[in-house]
Amino acid sequence: MHYLDADMARDGEIDLSYVPTAEMLTDCFTKPLPKPAFLKQCAAMGMIGIGLGNGLGIGHGVGIGIGTGTGIGNAVGK
Repeated sequence: MHYLDADMARDGEIDLSYVPTAEMLTDCFTKPLPKPAFLKQCAAMGMIGIGLGNGLGIGHGVGIGIGTGTGIGNAVGK
């Protein structure tokens, strides 16, 4: 895959640019984050408000599971 990326960048099909770790929005999908960083990244992707109610959510800092709060904002990291 690396060679495909390099070839596409060389040919001008894509533009690769550096993104600082603090601005990588997909980090919330790939690693545990502190609550403020998690919520900031979710908001930047328009995900705040998804999952409101007593359904699936992020459960008590243990991973993805059944949340006991009222959604992402209230069930993370408690």
